[in-house]
Amino acid sequence: MRSWPLLLLLFSGAFFLTAFAACTSMSKLDYEGYRKMRIEESANHKKEKFINRDGIDSTLSGSTWDAMKKMLFGGQQRVPEKPLEVKKIDPKLLTGGNADELKITWLGHSFTIIEIEGSLVLTDPMLGKRPSPVPFMGPKRYHKELPIEVEEFPEIDLVIISHDHYDHLDYGTIKKLHPKVKHFIVPLGVGAYLEKWGVPKEKITSLDWWQQTTTAKGLRIAAAPAQHFSGRNPFSRNDTLWASWAIMGTKHRVFFSGDSGYNPAFKEIGFEYGPFDVTLMENGQYNKSWERVHMLPEQSLQAHIDVQGKVMLPIHWGAYNLSIHDWTEPVERLLKAAAKSKVVVATPRIGHTWKYGEAVPVARWWPDIHKKKKAVVRGSKGTGTIALSEK
Repeated sequence: MRSWPLLLLLFSGAFFLTAFAACTSMSKLDYEGYRKMRIEESANHKKEKFINRDGIDSTLSGSTWDAMKKMLFGGQQRVPEKPLEVKKIDPKLLTGGNADELKITWLGHSFTIIEIEGSLVLTDPMLGKRPSPVPFMGPKRYHKELPIEVEEFPEIDLVIISHDHYDHLDYGTIKKLHPKVKHFIVPLGVGAYLEKWGVPKEKITSLDWWQQTTTAKGLRIAAAPAQHFSGRNPFSRNDTLWASWAIMGTKHRVFFSGDSGYNPAFKEIGFEYGPFDVTLMENGQYNKSWERVHMLPEQSLQAHIDVQGKVMLPIHWGAYNLSIHDWTEPVERLLKAAAKSKVVVATPRIGHTWKYGEAVPVARWWPDIHKKKKAVVRGSKGTGTIALSEK
């Protein structure tokens, strides 16, 4: 019985440490000085909030109750039956590549390693177990092992952040990673989070749509429109900007979509910055009610075509259960649509490094869950099973 006070003290301490971490991760930002001036001068900022082009509303369409029923009682297989296997990354091989090389490694969801013409670039680094402000709530990562631990990364030339949602901007990952990072490029407003978490302001470049900067190694990075929203708590919605990104070397170009609903800007991006050797295109965590802010797979394919992409590598799937579809549905729907349009789609296993110009990884490494689904049929002659058809 004497141990109860100690246990209570330990529990209380853990609770308050967790609460503090959550507050640090999700607290509202206070803008001042030059950052505030740039935000207020942005054409994408109206009435103290960032907005989508043409006034597109980022709220959900359709019935919220219907979406909740599907989330709570739907029969989809939203997570793998067992943890996914990943390919371990050898940190010694992360060099940025040669001056004429482009190599891409997908780490699940929207986290990729881009080695382009001698530069090592990360997009939306997220190695946390859950995309959540607290460590014990929210969907778990599909794989227990990580392709690489944060501590194993060598020096990183550049980190690009698309927006401030928890599955794209992770407090724990940034805190551990930033001493290894030479520079961060983010949409307007997001830099305030990084500074709050210990990143020196001289290591942060903030861009509005259609603005660009050049890195020390000569990469040209341009922020481009996306149709989405932002916010890390109920009181900070659209306080920071969201963006897609063009990553341009002298020989290779990569498009990183971030999160976005399908919109006319994709064609403008293709005209302004394309063609792209590879598009890292959002394809997953969608729902018809969320179509304004997340693309369906067929729309993701069209966005790839619009920006003049050569090879499409789907991202934003394979890591977390954030929607109400089968976890393999995004890639299956995409491949079906791509076959009709004759678009080349790369499907590397998490942790696999693909060098552009070599054979495109197209193996279906995920299980065909539709063949495993069974329905019990009862009748006068007993019971049996039939395979459910794919819709």
